[in-house]
Amino acid sequence: DERHGAVQSDSGIQNDTARLAFRDTAGSYEVQKQLQESSTEEAVELAGKFRGLVREAVECPHANFVLQKIVKVLPCSACQFVWEELGGVGVQVSRHRYGCRVICRMLEHWLRDHAGVTGAEAALLDEIIEGLPRLIRHEFGRHVTIAFLVHGSGGHRFRVAALLAGNALGHAMNRGASYVVEQALEHCQGRERDMIVEPLLADDDGLIAMCRSQSGSHVARALLAPGRTTRPRVLEALRRVAPGLQWCKYAKPLLRELALHTEAPARPSRCVAR
Repeated sequence: DERHGAVQSDSGIQNDTARLAFRDTAGSYEVQKQLQESSTEEAVELAGKFRGLVREAVECPHANFVLQKIVKVLPCSACQFVWEELGGVGVQVSRHRYGCRVICRMLEHWLRDHAGVTGAEAALLDEIIEGLPRLIRHEFGRHVTIAFLVHGSGGHRFRVAALLAGNALGHAMNRGASYVVEQALEHCQGRERDMIVEPLLADDDGLIAMCRSQSGSHVARALLAPGRTTRPRVLEALRRVAPGLQWCKYAKPLLRELALHTEAPARPSRCVAR
């Protein structure tokens, strides 16, 4: 990548450790190994070699893995420089092919291990949350949105659910956002999930459109997942709209599921023994 050429050259990096991480896959792996096997004190010193290089590292196909390792093995207090250097570009980095990986790793450890973040971490977190509308449909940004659903608090899930609910059907039929909808159905509960489900099942025309859509059909199947509270309601709705779906290839799995459910009472249980 031409944008990284100057950074990856010897003239752009003042220490051997960082130079190795930017160089190639083998170099990156070697630095990651050093971080993993070092004592905390030694790892903190190694991580310090990347001060001033974070912006470049998150966009580097090799060095981004080193940043992920730094976030994984070091306490939050030792990663302050990472949060600080990403301040103001959190959304931009979240939309980057490699940067999204670093942000996801950061969120995983922030949100799981720290009840409350402060300072540079909190500022960057708020920045990304405010930028969720720019991430939810983006091919890389969607992974960051999903990280809030998987690792975040109830408040984070509510923010994502509210954003999805504002255009639930449109998001369900969008290639990028449909993955977020599916994960929201998996990880949201109660009111949060209802906010998303109600617009999707509000009328038969919308359900038909969703089932005819390649992306939307996956969301419909998620609503039909065994054990999900939405399953009976979706099956009932599918019975009504089935005639309008007969010739749509994306709806075929849904119609097969409906047929199996309809025939089930007349058949012996297939789940008696395994």
